[in-house]
Amino acid sequence: MGNHDTTAALTELERALGTPVPDAFAALGSADAEHLTAAIRTAQARQGAQLEGAVTDALNHVPRPLRGAVRKAVGL
Repeated sequence: MGNHDTTAALTELERALGTPVPDAFAALGSADAEHLTAAIRTAQARQGAQLEGAVTDALNHVPRPLRGAVRKAVGL
């Protein structure tokens, strides 16, 4: 695979991370960068789902009449 493929894969990795990757990542081939990007996106999705579940569980401890106000106060 060419340098263009690796550059594109590293750009996608940076998007997934939300930050520039270290220069050493240029040594990764495009397949490795794509695999790492997929693993990161899977982990981010799992983390988001777990966080959503934790917030829902926490809100269950708030009295029902106050849940709407609490959701609004915390930006949900």
